[in-house]
Amino acid sequence: MLHSSHTYSMKGVSSIQMAIRIAVALSIGTAVLATSILALGATAAVFVGSILLVGLNNLGYETSVLPDSALLLVLAAGGCLGLIYGIYRVAISIRRERKALVPTEEPTSNRGGEVSDRIVRLSQQLDISTPAVRLLDTAYPISYTSYSPDAPLIPSTDTKPTIVVSSGLYELLTPAELDAVLAHELAHIANDDLRLITMIRLPLLFAESLTNQIRYPTNLIEIFGMILTTVATLGVGIVARARELAADRGATALTGDPNALVSALEALEKHDEGEPDDALREFTHSASSIAVCQIPGDRQWTPKPRHHPSLSQRTNNLKSK
Repeated sequence: MLHSSHTYSMKGVSSIQMAIRIAVALSIGTAVLATSILALGATAAVFVGSILLVGLNNLGYETSVLPDSALLLVLAAGGCLGLIYGIYRVAISIRRERKALVPTEEPTSNRGGEVSDRIVRLSQQLDISTPAVRLLDTAYPISYTSYSPDAPLIPSTDTKPTIVVSSGLYELLTPAELDAVLAHELAHIANDDLRLITMIRLPLLFAESLTNQIRYPTNLIEIFGMILTTVATLGVGIVARARELAADRGATALTGDPNALVSALEALEKHDEGEPDDALREFTHSASSIAVCQIPGDRQWTPKPRHHPSLSQRTNNLKSK
């Protein structure tokens, strides 16, 4: 029996290298959030300052001789408003994504019950608590692990994750391939990747909330959001790609069948049935970072998220085990 305390190291990536990757990703994310907050703060400062100056002029004050402390007060107020609004947008983005991507009702169909039974069996083999299971009613084949909409924004070690499997994935894969994909998701949970990626994705979720992945940008805010999304995607990808390879190796250790995961990844790469639903397209970048495979965007201007290694990299990673 495998134990949850065992982590699956990616061959060629040491703990020091992983720490460096995380540090770089956090630095990029911090830069994105700082830029966003500064921009929001400057906007708020201009807004607050304009109202203040108009009010003082109406009261007969000579605003040209106001002390510097008044200007500093206005800037500080704007910065605080920007920070508060930034935190608010991140919280709203997390809730919106979880609500859009994680069904709240437990699966009742036969195939949903079969997926649940497989996850129970694999969880027992891995010696971890069985996560919640949800079936996504879409022809697009996809699986990912997230937290439920009512879970804490910043999850603790006790927060129960949810594995989501689409009906399209169930129909596409063989039983052995389905086991391999579910084992991949469970390996992420055993490695505590979900909490790590949740923290690193915060700047990406915020940036993504400023734009629209389904249509072209129509205003300065959406253009600004697109630029920030591009930068934040790079940061998340640095860590996510390494954790995907680690989860692939963990799935192989659990099932003992690397060929099943290879054939599953090949099937997902070649599939031509179904398109991502609006919810998946709206969160193209952030959802890709928690999905078993890349979610394609449908706009050329949208930067392609690189949260997964190439199929050849993943195949070589599994065959070298």
